[in-house]
Amino acid sequence: MNAIETRYTVALRDCPTLPASERIAAEAAYARSLERLLDGPEGVVDTLASVQRIQEQKDDDASPEARARALATINRWAKAAAAARQTGFAELQGEAEDGYFEVRLD
Repeated sequence: MNAIETRYTVALRDCPTLPASERIAAEAAYARSLERLLDGPEGVVDTLASVQRIQEQKDDDASPEARARALATINRWAKAAAAARQTGFAELQGEAEDGYFEVRLD
């Protein structure tokens, strides 16, 4: 068996009564969807890292072009995350109304 190496972690939060097998299936579906939409695992890592950098920066000094690139990156992440959320929740049999997916860089 080959080990799978990732540089990010997906966790389904606020679903305490969800069976572990469903939670794991939903997290895996979410990750696969993100990777498909963002050009693989490296694309997920690169895009999320960029979004986090953008959120930490003050854009007062940014040029209009830099702001446009930042907005495009944020929008790309938001669209991919929304689609992945839908895919992940489609895996669930139980209730997960308050649940959300958290993606963290390792």
